[in-house]
Amino acid sequence: MVGIGTTHLVILLALVGAGTLLVLLRRRLADQILLWYTQHGHFFSRPMLTVGCVGLALSLASLLIVAHQTEIAAWRDFEPRAQQMARLVESRLDGHIHAVEGVAALFAARPTVTRTEFETFAKKLLESDAGLVALGYIPRISGEQRADFEAAASADRGTDVYIKEIGPDRSLIRRAIEDAYFPVLYLEPLLSRGGLLGFDFGSNPTRRDALVRARDTGGVAVSSGVRLLDSNAVLLVAPVYESPEAPSTVEARRAALSGFTVTATRLGNLLGGGDTSIQLAILNRSGQTVFSTDRALSPAIDHHYEHQFAVGDQTWVLNIEPEAQVAGLMEPQPWLIAAAVLSLALLLAYYMGSQRQRERQVERLVVERTMKYARANSALEEEMAERQRMQEHLVQSQKMEAIGQLTGGIAHDFNNLLMIVDGYARRAEKAVGQSSKAHDALLQVIAAAEKAAKLTKQLLVFSRRQAMEKRVFRVSEALREAESLLERSVGKDCQLKMEFGDESLCVHSDAGELTQAVLHLAGNAGDAMQRGDVTIRTRSVVLTDEDVRDIDGIEPGDFVEISVTDTGSGISEEDRLHIFEPFYTTKDQGKGTGLGLAMVLGFAQQSGGTVLVETSANEGTTMRVLLPQAAGGAQEAAATVGDECRGRGETVLVVEDDEALLALNSETLRELGYKVLTAEDGFCALEVEEECEGEIDLLLSDVVMPQMGGFELCEIIREKRPGLPTVFVSGYPNRDSAKGTKMPENCQFLQKPVTPGHLAKAIRTELDSPRANAPA
Repeated sequence: MVGIGTTHLVILLALVGAGTLLVLLRRRLADQILLWYTQHGHFFSRPMLTVGCVGLALSLASLLIVAHQTEIAAWRDFEPRAQQMARLVESRLDGHIHAVEGVAALFAARPTVTRTEFETFAKKLLESDAGLVALGYIPRISGEQRADFEAAASADRGTDVYIKEIGPDRSLIRRAIEDAYFPVLYLEPLLSRGGLLGFDFGSNPTRRDALVRARDTGGVAVSSGVRLLDSNAVLLVAPVYESPEAPSTVEARRAALSGFTVTATRLGNLLGGGDTSIQLAILNRSGQTVFSTDRALSPAIDHHYEHQFAVGDQTWVLNIEPEAQVAGLMEPQPWLIAAAVLSLALLLAYYMGSQRQRERQVERLVVERTMKYARANSALEEEMAERQRMQEHLVQSQKMEAIGQLTGGIAHDFNNLLMIVDGYARRAEKAVGQSSKAHDALLQVIAAAEKAAKLTKQLLVFSRRQAMEKRVFRVSEALREAESLLERSVGKDCQLKMEFGDESLCVHSDAGELTQAVLHLAGNAGDAMQRGDVTIRTRSVVLTDEDVRDIDGIEPGDFVEISVTDTGSGISEEDRLHIFEPFYTTKDQGKGTGLGLAMVLGFAQQSGGTVLVETSANEGTTMRVLLPQAAGGAQEAAATVGDECRGRGETVLVVEDDEALLALNSETLRELGYKVLTAEDGFCALEVEEECEGEIDLLLSDVVMPQMGGFELCEIIREKRPGLPTVFVSGYPNRDSAKGTKMPENCQFLQKPVTPGHLAKAIRTELDSPRANAPA
């Protein structure tokens, strides 16, 4: 980017003119000059005139060299700062794109996102980046849904919200009738922008064009020239589809579109904390200026830095020029040239000595600045590496969170289905008798349903949405009980060895989950070898502050280590970095889901511990499960629930929104000797309770139902029937409702799927409890 500029051209012309003048003087005025030398010879001589002319020419040539070197040094000073500014602008725009994509992922991963959840998520993003002006969510509303949308939005906000547009006088007016609308539903921060709620983004061609591009491409679209917030802002728009993944075709994406997420980016804030001594302009693909600093770029300046990068679906070009002081060295300055030529002519006597000194100064300046920017580049590389590591950590956390949300969301419906399958299979098994051919088949169905229930529980434990059935137990006893399973797990060609350092070591966790974790590790160890030894050891270890410094969520203290060691070929470094990621597997297709080690780590972390890996090439692998050591003796496991617990004619109100499950529970309770009243939701249950003239001895209710949940229903009925015994049955993996409300006091909670015997036992226990028999 360094070349011969206007200044250099003037100097070259001066040299040519001086040479021409000398030739003319020597040819045409030789006699006059010789005569003048004769008269003034004591001051000058002819050789001195030649030396003077040569010296003048050399001085001008030296000026050209120095000016050229100065430009090179100035550019070396400017270019790294320009590159750093370009990386800063691109990085911050990437952060804004990740922000709007993150909000879109939130809406795509969950069927319903409340205003509170959106505001919490958006505030974190806004606090992390001052350049983000606002974040919003825009649903796709059809003409038939307009009235319902306005009513729901007004009820949620507690103020009148309607779909609006900008009128001729620039005021907000009600939107005309259209086939579809894209109104603002959520906006953070709201502040004085409350009037934007309901504003139709499709009412303006510029914004509508951005929405169409985002919808059809499935990626982020950029809208320029929008004055929604201020003149120096652009909008980044990301589509939200009905499924987490964008459909593969344009037609499918148009059909599956559910809305958009949008962020307003103030372009002036992209330079915050950057080098303010340089000038910058952002141009779009058409060459139009998207943004520029206070002073426009000068077309007369030959030296500038240009950087092209993608922003969403557009390509932007950054043009950066140096500050005025550096730019001045590249512009013509006639007075400076005249002064330099005159000075060089007068100082010709000592020019050769001073020239070397100036060259050394320039060289030293170049070396110093080179070292300075080398250190700056090294620091920048370290910062970028750290940023990359944090970004990978964020992506992994978001992946884990998305899987957790998925498993928690399907648990309710899946557990309902399992409960129906198990309940009717048990009824059919009793009805057909043991002599029937269908008896064994029904037993297989019951066993499969129990395995499915255990698998659901493991998935929920892995995603930390299922509370484990914890108790204090001896690790050695739990592993000895599973020894036969462990032997089959490692395979017939491998030998299992079990070494228990201290038989009394106890942990506070779920014994079944620990057994499943060790079974999986032992199976992996067996798969890693054709033949060899798999050794399971237990011992007590003490972790210090230094040991846990790089382990998240672990406090120093006493731990029980359960290690599984094989003599296989070890794990490669690349695989070791990913083995705990969900769905990552090194096994052949069809032989592994990639969830095993992720579940093992999830179990250990939910128990307050972790899993460490030690591996070496051709020396085998050791998987170390570390769990906090529990003080005191072991606790006995809960007793098995009996299958029969008859009713005594009591009346039970059963509330369940699943029709098949409502029928199953009703039939089961009638067979046990109870009188049953049924309702498919909370409001129906209130009507049934109102019409019931006799006593209702117990309420059996689902927790999450349309319109009114089980907890709210219980509170309302107990206002009329104080102390009503209540048993809640839910497919969701915790004791809180979907709205976050707590379970009422003096109630039982059962996690679906629930066997008929377990349900009968819980109802009988609640009816026979002292509080159920206490006077109202």
